[in-house]
Order: sequence, then C-alpha cells, then structure tokens
Amino acid sequence: MATTDKYDRQLRLWGAQGQRALSNTRVLSVGCSSAGTETLKNLVLPGVGAFTVMDFVDDGDDYDDNEDDNGCDSSVIGIVTDQDSSTNFFLPKKESDNAVTTKAEAACKYLQELNPDVSGSYRNLSLTTKKNNNKTDNGTTTTGPNISEYWKVIFEEESNRRDDTDTDMEESSISHNNNSNNNRKKLLVVAANVSPPCILEALADACYESGLPLIVVTAYGLIGSVRLQLPATGAILLQPKPTNSPPDLQSAPLPTPANNVDKKCT
Repeated sequence: MATTDKYDRQLRLWGAQGQRALSNTRVLSVGCSSAGTETLKNLVLPGVGAFTVMDFVDDGDDYDDNEDDNGCDSSVIGIVTDQDSSTNFFLPKKESDNAVTTKAEAACKYLQELNPDVSGSYRNLSLTTKKNNNKTDNGTTTTGPNISEYWKVIFEEESNRRDDTDTDMEESSISHNNNSNNNRKKLLVVAANVSPPCILEALADACYESGLPLIVVTAYGLIGSVRLQLPATGAILLQPKPTNSPPDLQSAPLPTPANNVDKKCT
C-alpha cells in the first residue's frame, strides 16, 4: 500500500504510524443504509486495510406477523429496490428487471472501485433465529442476529478472512482457516441504522465481550448521531501531538539560505 505519494496529505495529519494502523484494520459494516455506505466511503478513500459489508436478507422463511420468536421485526429484506437507488449513491438501479442484487453485494462492488489498495468483501445475513444441533444443559441452543453468540462467530470468521477475497460468505458455507495471528487485521465494527433494537443490543454485547470497538451511526435525514462503545478488554492507544509546537506542513526541511548562496556561487 502506498504511504508516501498517494496518501501524502493525510500522512501530515496522523503520520506514518497512523496510516499503518489504518491499513491493518478491517471494518465490519452492519447495514447498507446511506449512512453506512458513506461511512465506509470515508474509510476506503484514505486506505483502510479491508472492509466487509454485511446486510440482512429475507431467506424465504415464513414469519408470524413479521416477527420471529424473539420479537424481532423480520420484514426487512436485502434486495436493492428503486427506493434504495434514489437515496443511496452506492446502490444504483438494476441493470435489468430480472437482475436480483443484494445491497451488500452492490455496495461492496462500488466501494471497491474507489481505492484498489483496499480489499472488499460482503456477506448476506439471515434474520431468522434458528436452532442448531449443539446441546447444552438447558437443551437445544438457538442462534440469530438477536443473540450475541451469533456475532461472536462472525467476528472470528472475519478475523480469519483473507484480504484477497471479494466474494460472498454465506453463514452456512464459511470454513475456518489457520491464518497466523500476524496476518490478522484488527476489527472495527460499524453499525449504521441497524434495527430492530434487539439486534443492535446483541451486536453491542458481542463487541464489548470480544474486545472490539463499536461505532453506532444513526441518520434521520439531515440529522444524525455517532456513538462510540469501547471494548471491555484491550487498550485503545492515543498518541496526541504536542499542542504548543508550531505545525510542520513540510514533508522535508527546506535548505538554508546559506546553502543556496554557496551553490549559486560555485
């Protein structure tokens, strides 16, 4: 990844160490709203290491009054519609009437075009709360986006994801690999307009317990909010610059006037 010419202007702001920290980060964006894709855009352009766009899709299961067993609204689907195209620059209109594209897939495609240095991928998440075969003392366990363990599994899978992948990773078809810890990127989770609240609460609990920072972005037209949740474990290091020193806007010191005179005289 270029760190001298392409990103020269931002290097003056956070330095080479800050750029390395950015390039060693994988952003997990939950939700493909306008706020979510614009947040990712502002991270892709300065050269974040990788990103994964995640959005919920309707897997075709039947729901009772659009709610699952845990009271979560299941009427949300992840297919790009005309309304999405009119409000989100990264979700353009369908090329044909028969084309079916998920929001996560479309957003990943167009976000990757902004910066070839950044590795992008996407995954479609199911809203259904399902029972698995793992038995516990209390009987059969359940899994779904309104359960924190569901997100912890996703975090582990994403931390093992290779940077050169840009394809969809379905929940049921992901295999764990044995990448070394040196190749793993630090995870940053961004939740943009995630609803219903039970999903956001489960995601926040999983981030807190997994030691991952979480940024919650909410937009209401021209009004919005940004909230930061720090992890329960792990350190977030701040390296502020001295406040009393004059700003240095030069990438290299200029030669002294005496040196210029000597060169001209010789």
